[in-house]
Amino acid sequence: MAKKDRWEGVVIRSSPDKSTLTVRKPGSSEEKTVQYDSSTQWVSQAHGSKKVNDIDAGQVKDGDRVICKGTWEKKGELHATLISKRLSHSK
Repeated sequence: MAKKDRWEGVVIRSSPDKSTLTVRKPGSSEEKTVQYDSSTQWVSQAHGSKKVNDIDAGQVKDGDRVICKGTWEKKGELHATLISKRLSHSK
């Protein structure tokens, strides 16, 4: 049975053709590939906020902070069921 897990960090590369995001863990050089598909739910949420907004894959760009939830595949990729874009507070 695959373990439900999460990976969070900053998107350093996105590849819409392959339906993947490369996400680097904060304060580290560790990177993981996050695979998504048509069943992946995309949302955005401000830190500390209860309000969650539905978005689409095109709204997540390189440099965005994300939390990805899903299951680890054998290739060391996370197959995401949820990708949450974290919104920073207005400056």
